[in-house]
Amino acid sequence: MLDLPDALRDTCSVVTELENARAYGAKALRARVDLVATASMLLRSRPEAQFEAVELVAMAREIRAEAVELRRRHRVVRHSVLTMMD
Repeated sequence: MLDLPDALRDTCSVVTELENARAYGAKALRARVDLVATASMLLRSRPEAQFEAVELVAMAREIRAEAVELRRRHRVVRHSVLTMMD
């Protein structure tokens, strides 16, 4: 069927990394991931909801892209701060 569990797992790992690094915006991403995960659990009981599942996969991938960009920006800022402290 669809790779929603894989998309969610990939997204969750990046968001968890951001949360552990205390990156600004990580909590908002976690809330969005949790909403997608909850919606996916509700759709499991409805096999006819193929369109909704496709949309959830797209949302999970979009959130992951945002999380990867946030991770990149967080690393740049952290590096800049550490460089200034030296």
